[in-house]
Amino acid sequence: MSQKTIDYDLHIHTLYCGHAPQMTVETICRRADEAHLRLIAITDHIFEPSDLRVIEQIRREVDTLRPACRVLVGAEVDVDWNCPDGRLVTDDLETLDYVIAGFHYVPTMGHYPWSVDERNMDIEQFLDVWERSLRGIVSNGHIDTLAHPGRMLAACTELDLYFEHGLAVFEKVAALSAQNHIAW
Repeated sequence: MSQKTIDYDLHIHTLYCGHAPQMTVETICRRADEAHLRLIAITDHIFEPSDLRVIEQIRREVDTLRPACRVLVGAEVDVDWNCPDGRLVTDDLETLDYVIAGFHYVPTMGHYPWSVDERNMDIEQFLDVWERSLRGIVSNGHIDTLAHPGRMLAACTELDLYFEHGLAVFEKVAALSAQNHIAW
């Protein structure tokens, strides 16, 4: 039995996104080289179009550092929380080397629910919005990867009651993802 080593990391956040204070671009590149990674993607959060400004700063830092590994400068672009069709908060994705669709919010809910009690729509409506959003996300040809597809299902439902439904949705959406070459 041969052992395979993963020599890439395609979902790395920097200090610029606010929840990784020790993760400077220099530290990320140095650690990637020390770990003999072949490829990394720096993918800070984009919650609104103005957040794209940080991408050029990251790109300049990577160009200055010139690490041994290949560095993709991309983003984890959030789903537009106003639109239940899976669109992202920006369509300006052409300058990104790698795009992760971040599914952190259930569109039209108006807030991030941490529990069933915080879900402000009935379960049927929630499941419909969740599924339509997932289908829309994986139909976008500019996306490389979908992040957190089940996060809201786990937070907003009594998962033991809706587990089979969730699996059925995942099967349909995974098939669409495969057609469009979008990883999970």
